[in-house]
Amino acid sequence: MKKNTLFALLGLLLVSALTLTSCSKDEDEFENATHILHVTPIPFGNIRMDNIKIFISEAPFDTWDKFNPLTSIDFPKDRKLDAAPLKINMSAYVGKTVYVSALRKHLLSDNYYNISPEAHSTKKLTITAEETAPEITFTLAKPPANTYTPDKATLNLTVKKGSTIATNTKVYYHTAALWSDALAKTLEERYMIDVTMNEPEPLKSHFVSTTNASGTLRVQLIVDEEGAINNTDPNEHIFFVIDNGKIKPTKVKVNSLNMNATLTY
Repeated sequence: MKKNTLFALLGLLLVSALTLTSCSKDEDEFENATHILHVTPIPFGNIRMDNIKIFISEAPFDTWDKFNPLTSIDFPKDRKLDAAPLKINMSAYVGKTVYVSALRKHLLSDNYYNISPEAHSTKKLTITAEETAPEITFTLAKPPANTYTPDKATLNLTVKKGSTIATNTKVYYHTAALWSDALAKTLEERYMIDVTMNEPEPLKSHFVSTTNASGTLRVQLIVDEEGAINNTDPNEHIFFVIDNGKIKPTKVKVNSLNMNATLTY
């Protein structure tokens, strides 16, 4: 037998053994379980499905820093709607009242927050000796804005004209998803009208701040926890200056809670 063929067979046997071991561990956990909770989470709407966990706790979820879960399982990102319920071994909690919560990790930090509608955010359940296979169903959806605290990213934006630091320069903002060349042209025309009419703050509704002596300014941006959906990313932003009546933009994508960017024109 050729050496390459032998190595291939050995590799195949090793993968098979690891797969069987993994499956065996999962099967053993539930084979010896006296009580198994069957959870059916139903996604509603177009929401981000990664980094979701189902948590079991002795107290209802409030905030992540105060949360002490008993156990958790991962929610499969690509789980189909008709898939079998998720299983959680509840044998250790017989006789206890527990709470079941679906939490999702923040997009840019390690904290978690509730992603069930407010009225159904946490399920309360008593594990009785008689009911060995309890079932619960709840909805996963974009939570109301007032039910969690979104992360905020700090952007340090440096403005340069060529290679020269641009001090005391006004910087403006617009949502990237709505930005276009036609919009930039409209804003330029509006700016010139404001200047002609001696408006004290042209394009006031888009004004962010003025650069300091180092040519920088600091901006706080709320992180949209849904992230990019259908090729639209709400965490992309346009910052621009106006030089001789012309808009000079740059696009900034929020991908960290502390960021540095440069706008050069």
